[in-house]
Amino acid sequence: MPLLTVRAVEAHRPRPEPYKITLDRGLQLRIAPDGKRTLLVRYTVKGSNTERQYRLPQEYGEGPGQLKLAAACAEAARIRALARSGVDWTEAEDARLRSEAASKAALQRRDGLTLEKALLDYVGERPVRPS
Repeated sequence: MPLLTVRAVEAHRPRPEPYKITLDRGLQLRIAPDGKRTLLVRYTVKGSNTERQYRLPQEYGEGPGQLKLAAACAEAARIRALARSGVDWTEAEDARLRSEAASKAALQRRDGLTLEKALLDYVGERPVRPS
């Protein structure tokens, strides 16, 4: 359960300098001077003494594409649980993204247009001219 309610979070207004408020254990909301609200998850991976921070990709809010308070707390709890089991979320996410990009590139290389295919398509589709 979050430490603050949605109403209490919404009461915080932008200031001339960015500031953070704690929403839940390991979850902070950074409020920028322009009003942008960024969610930050702070965690320590099992076996390490270094505290890490991960910025959730969605902005905080109630609108489309934004993360609500309950969903943000659940995501932070999931990331922190992974960290307690020894998984560094940022490294795991980077590895996943690299793997997806590599498989996508391999698929494009495999299914991509080769010179041979292009020539066959070009020659095969040309109308035959009478002699």
